[in-house]
Amino acid sequence: MQIKFLAAAISSAILATAAQADVTVGGFLQAEVAYNQNQTNQNGKTDFFSGLYDVGSDIRVIGTHQVTETGKIQWEVSTYLTKEEIAPAGLAFLGDRKLYVRYADSKLGALTLGRDDSPIRMAFVQYDIFNGWASLGTVFDRSSSSRPSYQIKYVSPKMSGLTVRGSVVVASEDGTSEPDKAFYTSVAYDLNPMFGFDFGYSNEKDRGQVEGKDRKAVLAGVRGELLPGLTYGVAYVNASTWAGTGASESKNWILGENLQYVKGDHTFRAAHSYADKSAANLFLLGYEYALPEVTMGTKKISSALYVEGSYIDNSAHSDIVPGFKSSAAMGANTSTVAAGVYVSF
Repeated sequence: MQIKFLAAAISSAILATAAQADVTVGGFLQAEVAYNQNQTNQNGKTDFFSGLYDVGSDIRVIGTHQVTETGKIQWEVSTYLTKEEIAPAGLAFLGDRKLYVRYADSKLGALTLGRDDSPIRMAFVQYDIFNGWASLGTVFDRSSSSRPSYQIKYVSPKMSGLTVRGSVVVASEDGTSEPDKAFYTSVAYDLNPMFGFDFGYSNEKDRGQVEGKDRKAVLAGVRGELLPGLTYGVAYVNASTWAGTGASESKNWILGENLQYVKGDHTFRAAHSYADKSAANLFLLGYEYALPEVTMGTKKISSALYVEGSYIDNSAHSDIVPGFKSSAAMGANTSTVAAGVYVSF
């Protein structure tokens, strides 16, 4: 239903404004090798080496159609290249990353219909500064559905440093962790280069089509540039979850910090996250070297090599750790060292 409806909307946009259409094809390729300690793979091993594997590579087709002096219709159909490992179960291969149509106006803001980043993800994914954050572990858990399939979203134009975002989710995709109903909102305020602030709230109902499996969260963050090339970020989330109808409330808060320094082609990163419920700490370190940019026709291709590592100090011997690290062995300190390459085009 979602794909048919949005495909019709995208087709209408193309036909209505074909003379002014700008359609581009791009993508992001990322692969890495890693060694994992005290983690469990599909074969039951707790210390194992992962050969070269895909880390969220995707291909994107994006269209822009100017309809007024200040307004344009935009659409995107993008998909992950390794569906079995990356894409949520139950989603069709076409558009399993993003599938939306949007009207964007420089004066009025942007209204989006379809699978796209939620306001929470838009505001707080920037605090996860590592290339391989999915395999290393995230600074904190943003929500169960940071890119909902059935979403209606509005983003205001930036006025005096302030941007407001809000969305509602009206249905869920079968076989995923998406909520049946949800509301997300975030506010970003850029005071000056040294201080920018992010606030967010999410309310999710019946996650994963489990009645009463709800989650509410309040998020806050501050970020900025301390010195030329040296940036920081501090993010906090306080969440309440319910396992199902009649279940008691479970509370947890997580605090994460990051620091990044860019000097020419070299980037150094560090981050830490602490989870109150488990008393677990996540530590992240990384280095990236940017390769020379290549131009092919009108297309610019950027790439980089990186090495990163994570360590989870699970001193309380809990199976709950900061962010998501589903392969962590229960009650153990876990570590990952990864080296990889990414190409953006």
